[in-house]
Amino acid sequence: MLQNPNQIPIQKVIFPDSDISNVFVLRLDAIDPYLGGNKYFKLLYNIEEIKKTEYETIITFGGAYSNHLAAFASLKNNFPNKQFIAIVRGDESMVEKSPTLKRLQKLNIEINFVHAGLYRELCNNFNHDYFHQFKNSFILPEGGSNDLAVKGCSHIVELIPSTFQYVLLPIATGATMAGIISGLPSNQIVHGIAVLKGKEFLQNNIEYARCNDCESVKRLSSLYSLTELKKIPDDSIDLICTSPPYDNIEGSGYSKQQKDVLFLKLYSDFM
Repeated sequence: MLQNPNQIPIQKVIFPDSDISNVFVLRLDAIDPYLGGNKYFKLLYNIEEIKKTEYETIITFGGAYSNHLAAFASLKNNFPNKQFIAIVRGDESMVEKSPTLKRLQKLNIEINFVHAGLYRELCNNFNHDYFHQFKNSFILPEGGSNDLAVKGCSHIVELIPSTFQYVLLPIATGATMAGIISGLPSNQIVHGIAVLKGKEFLQNNIEYARCNDCESVKRLSSLYSLTELKKIPDDSIDLICTSPPYDNIEGSGYSKQQKDVLFLKLYSDFM
C-alpha cells in the first residue's frame, strides 16, 4: 500500500461568482504521474499475483492514449526479465501522435497493433488462438479490470473522509466503482459517471463484481451518462458535477442542501 497516504491531497474546488463551497477533489493522480490514480489500486494485487507466479509474459490491452497502458509500462522496471506486450487497437501510424506509445517503445515494451474487430475478440476471449504464440502468459484485461483490481480499489475508501456524504467518480469498466462500493459505509453514496457509451453494460459489470453483496448492488442507482447529466434539473440531485474532470458540463444538478461532495480524480493529464 501507499507508504505515505498524506501525499494525496484533498483540494477544495472554487467556483467563481458562486456560493457553492462544499465540493472537493481527492487527487489520486498525485500518487504518480503514470502509475497514479485508480490504476495504482487496480494493479496492487495484480502485481502480487505476477510476483508469486513464474509468468514469462505479461499481456494487456489498450488504445493509443490509454492511461492503463501508461501504468502498465511503469511496471516494466519491477519485472525486467519478463516480456511485456501491449495489444493496441489501431496501426503503427498512431505512435507518432501518442506520447503513451512512444514511452512504451522507449521502455522496450512490445506493441502489437490489431484491427478493431480482432481487438474486441481478444479482449473477450483469453483462450483465443492468438495468445498461443506467447509462453506462460499473464493476461491483464482492458483497463486492468479484474477481480484483483476490484479488491485493490476497495482500499481507496481508506482515503475518503467520513464527512463526505457523496462520492463522485468517472467510470469506464466499473471496477473502481465496484471496489469503492464494497468498502464504503452505507451512509456514503457513490455516484458514477459513464465516460463511454453503453451505460447498461457498466451496470451489469458492477453488479457482477459485487454479486455477493446485495446491499452494494442496491446502491447502484446513481449511474449517469454524460448526456444524462446535462439534462438533470438543478434542484433534483444532491451533487454538483461542474468541477474537474467535467468542467465543461453545463446544467448539471445541485441541491440547495449543503452536503459535502468529493470527486475522485483518477488520472493525470499527460496524454
